[in-house]
Amino acid sequence: SKTHRENLELVNTSALNLLDLINDVLDLSKIEAGKVELGSEDFNLIRTLEYCVRTMKVVAEDKGIYLEMKLAPGLPEWVTGDALRFRQIIINLLGNAIKFTEYGWVRLRASLTSDEPLPPPGEEVGLEFSVEDTGVGIPDEMKEKIFETFIQGDSSTRRRHGGTGLGLSISRRLIELMNGSIRVESAMGKGSRFIFGIRLINAGHETEDRRGPAKRTAATDIPELPFSARVLVVEDNRINARVAEKMLEALKQRCVVVMSGDEAVKVIRNREIDIVLLDIEMPGMDGFETFVKIREVEEARGKERVPVIAMTAHARGETEERCISSGMDGFVTKPMGLDDMHAVLVRWVGGIEDGPAAGAPSPPSGGDGMRVDFAGTLSRVANDRELVYELYGRFLSEADDRIRGIEDSITAADFEGVAFKAHGLRNSCLNLGVGACARFCRELEDAGRANDIDRVRSLGGVLSVELDAAVEDIRRWEAAR
Repeated sequence: SKTHRENLELVNTSALNLLDLINDVLDLSKIEAGKVELGSEDFNLIRTLEYCVRTMKVVAEDKGIYLEMKLAPGLPEWVTGDALRFRQIIINLLGNAIKFTEYGWVRLRASLTSDEPLPPPGEEVGLEFSVEDTGVGIPDEMKEKIFETFIQGDSSTRRRHGGTGLGLSISRRLIELMNGSIRVESAMGKGSRFIFGIRLINAGHETEDRRGPAKRTAATDIPELPFSARVLVVEDNRINARVAEKMLEALKQRCVVVMSGDEAVKVIRNREIDIVLLDIEMPGMDGFETFVKIREVEEARGKERVPVIAMTAHARGETEERCISSGMDGFVTKPMGLDDMHAVLVRWVGGIEDGPAAGAPSPPSGGDGMRVDFAGTLSRVANDRELVYELYGRFLSEADDRIRGIEDSITAADFEGVAFKAHGLRNSCLNLGVGACARFCRELEDAGRANDIDRVRSLGGVLSVELDAAVEDIRRWEAAR
């Protein structure tokens, strides 16, 4: 039905939209170091705002809050700017407003910053956006501090509402990168209003024709592949392997899943494979050593070289350069979405440059205001709810042992064990939309590799609390099935 199709499109788009920002935006140190570069693309401003509201409406309705949008006349339909980071700002502000509103409404407004006519295409246009709510409000003494890192309105905020205190800080930094500014108007018990202004380029109304067909993002819109590839997935994390298997099944591809480099080499030796998706961070024989062994087997047996695409949850940069310089054919960031999997197969099996190239970072899977992105997980397995229940059930059964293992390694000052176990938990969290836990796991992994015992102990405690909260969210979600 049309409603089912729209819902499927929404959950799939939600899952695909924000992974770029996990590595580039949520890493505040990278922003502060001036290493974040804004993208520039034409995007439909009106549809983008509608998408943000639709994405957050489910969260609002769960709390009994009315969420609405008011658009002033004269807004440009198409603009040029960084669409991903613009969406992150809007979703952060909407999520923050919903979180701190117990009853009433949240309203998004958009307008021009002046009464002057819309400038012609190619010229800058000033835009103002506001998110208003009927929530708890902000004390006067906190209005200046509210945009600082890890700051929330009062000492009870974290206990009552959760969250990291990063959303507003991230939003402010992104707005400033766009040469804009943000302010807040609020009074205790009377709600809050966050207002920000930025300048984007008016792209005119011919943009859709210039761009050609819109990029497909919904699972139902992904075109059928004109081939059936034999795909070898090398992934030591069982949850990640199951997700990859389900995506390939949805794309009507043949899939062989192995859990180690040794098994991968055996498959290459004995079977015909069209493409290898190779996890880089595996215990024992890692992805780089596995890649060397695969090439040795191919050369010894006179076999045609199969494309090998590296998969990793690490940020792009040195890891990507190492993968490519080692001779691997491509690089993708986990978790992969259906679009990413489709694009990899089209490019490296079909030989067609279509969609995001291998190596393009996957869009993000969740927003800052949600502990668990259930919709994103559903989209990654082609909306197979039974499989999602199976994956979350496995995650719940493993959660206590995973965190206990990390805590045991911390107690023993086993830094290598801390890094290895945090990495394993992070991979599961990424594919299951447990974004905050994934970020803390990454920080814990880095601290373990740096032998920083104080930071390891601190992050271990934070991760334990965050994981407990995510587990409770999953249990509530399962109980509502």
